Amino acid sequence: MRHDLCEYFILNPAINLAMGPREWGMLLILSVLWGGSFFFVDVAVAELLTFTIVFLRVGIAAIGLHVVLRILGERMPAGFAIWRTFLIPVSAIILGAAFLAERLQTNHFIGMAVIGLGLAAIDGRILKRLQRMRNRA
Repeated sequence: MRHDLCEYFILNPAINLAMGPREWGMLLILSVLWGGSFFFVDVAVAELLTFTIVFLRVGIAAIGLHVVLRILGERMPAGFAIWRTFLIPVSAIILGAAFLAERLQTNHFIGMAVIGLGLAAIDGRILKRLQRMRNRA
């Protein structure tokens, strides 16, 4: 497979292997964003609780994703893939308890509930159903 990839990149004339100013600029922006997050996490860990840091990181990323999707005119995905995503951490916790003798703790169940609520919010169908029920009443 490696040979096929090398051949594809070498023989495909549509792929530009040289980096121009645009590519260097994108690489610079990526390195500042990525490196900056490590710097600010070090600063935040000294001043804030872990839950607060995680909440802010996920919240800011969710807002940014929402803005980008609105600009692009896209929607968040919905369907079975959302539930598959939910089942990965749930099955990891359950399998860990079953085969690795890990004790299930309250924070495991809280984490599963938060994941479920987040995926339900992304999916949106539950919120729409609640709005319809409220409008009928």
